[in-house]
Amino acid sequence: MRIQLIATLLLATTAAFAADLTFDQVQALANKDAASLNGDQTYALAQSQSKVASVALAKCPQPVRAAEYDGFVIVTELDASGKATRSWVQGSTPAAACFNEIMAHATYFKPPHAPFYAAYQMNWQR
Repeated sequence: MRIQLIATLLLATTAAFAADLTFDQVQALANKDAASLNGDQTYALAQSQSKVASVALAKCPQPVRAAEYDGFVIVTELDASGKATRSWVQGSTPAAACFNEIMAHATYFKPPHAPFYAAYQMNWQR
């Protein structure tokens, strides 16, 4: 009973901490996770992100005014199957919000561990 209580408290504490992660913290976790990948895994992640981004490009508003050309970064937290469970976005354009909505509900590559943090950066060319 005591072990179960400790495990429950530990899980609750971990979940509460994870919910409070800032963008900078998850960006650092994504950088660390990306650096841990081998070549095949890096390729699989990039391919899976590219497929999701292609869907977003087709559905999301394209920049019209100068301020909308600001780039953005989205970090997704992936579970063991590669499904995004949470996301954070740095950027406030309509395109950033739309991309985040799509990327936050996508499935990517199967990561080597979970949670796995993956960053996607978008920069518009004029």
